[in-house]
Amino acid sequence: MDNEQENSKEKETPDEEIIDKKTEKKQNKAFLIAIVAIITILAILFSLRILLGEEKYPEYTYNGFSFIKIAGLWHTDWQSGDELYKIHLRFGPKESEDVPVYINENTDINPSADTYITFDPGENKAYVALASTELALSLSRAFGTNPIAACSNNESYACSTRPIVTCESTQYNNISVIYIKEDDENKITMDGNCLIIQGRGEDIVKAADKVIWIWYGIIKE
Repeated sequence: MDNEQENSKEKETPDEEIIDKKTEKKQNKAFLIAIVAIITILAILFSLRILLGEEKYPEYTYNGFSFIKIAGLWHTDWQSGDELYKIHLRFGPKESEDVPVYINENTDINPSADTYITFDPGENKAYVALASTELALSLSRAFGTNPIAACSNNESYACSTRPIVTCESTQYNNISVIYIKEDDENKITMDGNCLIIQGRGEDIVKAADKVIWIWYGIIKE
């Protein structure tokens, strides 16, 4: 009799396992449906937030141009003839307008056909590189200028294949130079055909961005 009861229990075990597995699958399915439902609701709420204008970005109007800050950059559109240019800079015109500019009335700050962008070689030139890149992009895209990377002296391997150009070079050659100079004083000056953009850290980028806004005619000097 005991053997029959044991055999009966053994026969019931597989059925119980099947029921348990089915229950587990139902629970997993219900859990996945709940997750999908939550994600869908969140996506709808996020979309409504954008459509209703609750996701705000800093923006303002400056000299007739609309600016909006997204992902750390100030964005605006600039028209030249039939071409519409998208401009993206770290500092907008309001943020860079306090950089002093010392340029004579008869001096032209606008870029020429070929412009050398030069700097003093050394380490930790991240902000100098950023300022140079922003200047070069605007020169080549919007003004048809050929930016030429240069160094003020040949004291590093990176400068071994670059032209060596300083502000003094403009005295003996009919060339235009932008000298990005690291200095505690943040300012923009013009020395003959040499435009000097100076500052330290982010300030040097701010000065470069102000020069770009002047080129586009958005900041009036």
